Amino acid sequence: MGRFLRMAFIYRLTPNATRPLRLSADSLPTATAFHQLPLAMAIYKTFGHQLTHTGVSLALQQSDDGLYRIGNEFWSHEEGVGHRRVLAANIGRDNRRYGRLLRTDAITEDQGIAVDFRFDRGNRYAANAEDCHHVIVSGFRPNESVVAYISVEDGDIDLWTTEAPTAVPPASLTDRFPTSEPLWRCVLRRFELESDVIDRRRVVG
Repeated sequence: MGRFLRMAFIYRLTPNATRPLRLSADSLPTATAFHQLPLAMAIYKTFGHQLTHTGVSLALQQSDDGLYRIGNEFWSHEEGVGHRRVLAANIGRDNRRYGRLLRTDAITEDQGIAVDFRFDRGNRYAANAEDCHHVIVSGFRPNESVVAYISVEDGDIDLWTTEAPTAVPPASLTDRFPTSEPLWRCVLRRFELESDVIDRRRVVG
């Protein structure tokens, strides 16, 4: 969880807190909490109340219908601290290499952190919920100041980063984002997607 806290600081989700993030004894989860919630949610609950985004609290909250939410459902899609999608590649859901990346557990610790989730469009009983996959390649290691990740969903592979561009189009992705680009490329190369995504696709930001 400490890795994700590093990213929270980069995204400036802790405006009233300084490193290290300090927790009171009252905020630590009880044994009951660990039985009621998945482990990651129980741990997040201990510090989520110290995170905010554009004035919205990111505390884990339970609504009257029993569902849990963090902030509001759209907060993570707003612009963060220079957070931008810089490349979009439609590979296709039926592409074998796309499927391998979507379902992989083979991301090594030195390459990144793989995060799986399902998008049910607000209906937790949806039969056609979409499987999604993010690979965080930067921002979780000590002394990193840039968050970068690969988004894999709906047949698309998109590249996101908080890195400020060092050049303008038509400069290459390598020249514009020298910190993020080699990390994206390293992961995509393992799945034979490096050329299709980075070298042949549309730069959007």
